[in-house]
Amino acid sequence: VVGGSGEVIYHSYCHPGAQHLATNTIRGGVPRNKWGGAPSLQAVRDGVAAAVRGRTLVGHGLITDLKYLGLTHPEHLQVDTLSLHPFTRAGGQARTLKDLAQKYFGAAIQTGRHSAEEDAAMVLQLYRLLIEGKVEFMDATALEAHYLREIMTRSQSVLDGEAD
Repeated sequence: VVGGSGEVIYHSYCHPGAQHLATNTIRGGVPRNKWGGAPSLQAVRDGVAAAVRGRTLVGHGLITDLKYLGLTHPEHLQVDTLSLHPFTRAGGQARTLKDLAQKYFGAAIQTGRHSAEEDAAMVLQLYRLLIEGKVEFMDATALEAHYLREIMTRSQSVLDGEAD
């Protein structure tokens, strides 16, 4: 979890416990040597919940992240770049974060092992493009454009450093 300035405010590995399904670490898994002494899922869940409580939560695929953590977060405090029109293909089809990083910043991310910090930093950069008005609403409907403007308005405090 990173704050509005990109600083890490919560980072933890999680011991998979009995529900661990695979040890595939080629793209996104956590290597076994990081499990030793790692906190339980419940401890990580509590830590993440405390870190994001009352804050605007920005992510790429938030529904999935929240589902796997077993968390909820107020919808009015969620911004998901996976489904926002400036960051989707024509017709609203989702784009990968890797695609968006290349398109908007010419950045190559996710080229090796997955880095949550790298992903979070990229999502924050996309979010800043949106709230600073540097991306167009493209083919957003009137309702979607209204929603995007609301995000921009309530998010100004993030840019001003008043909240994360």
